[in-house]
Amino acid sequence: MKKLLLVSLFFTTLFSYAQEKNDKFTIKKGSWNYEGQFSLNFYNSSTKSNNGQIVTNNSFGSNFKLQVGNAIQDNLVLGLGIESIGNTIYSSKAINSELGVGYYTYFKKYFPINKRLSFHLQGELRYANIKEGIKSEGIFNTQNRLNRYSIGLRPGITYFLSKNIALQANLGFIGYTRNDYTSIEKTSNSFDFDFSPLNFSFGILFNF
Repeated sequence: MKKLLLVSLFFTTLFSYAQEKNDKFTIKKGSWNYEGQFSLNFYNSSTKSNNGQIVTNNSFGSNFKLQVGNAIQDNLVLGLGIESIGNTIYSSKAINSELGVGYYTYFKKYFPINKRLSFHLQGELRYANIKEGIKSEGIFNTQNRLNRYSIGLRPGITYFLSKNIALQANLGFIGYTRNDYTSIEKTSNSFDFDFSPLNFSFGILFNF
């Protein structure tokens, strides 16, 4: 229900500004973008185990990102970013946690709607070093180290409050992720089309 409301709000906002066609949103070539993004998310899900039991998972995520980019042409920015990673999944059987730091290079393409509002797509090539902990019955049973690689797209919207300051929202992730565990012989791969709240982030942009 929350996801439906957010998607509806997103498209309502787009169409409400679509009539302003004369003045276009522009990130000018040569300008610098300084961005800070923060996400604080809660997410609940239920799955059915092999023995027919319903297992409820409660997820909590807290991530912070800083990125700097330069517009190599109007409305196209290339840059670098760093992020903190903190995710925890609570279930009836165990607690899984992730803590780490990620680094990424990105491009961001803006698709103007009017003078202040734009849809954007951010493409990313990302690396993160993560410490994973699994805790059951109050005891840490496993602690693993892993390297995470991902490539993908993040859609979102940007709205300028003034000439140089804008609000931004990223609304999901579409891409590929690979986890290489260094403490155990294990590799996992996934193709993601994820618009859950854990991939929603909000922030502020300074453009000069």
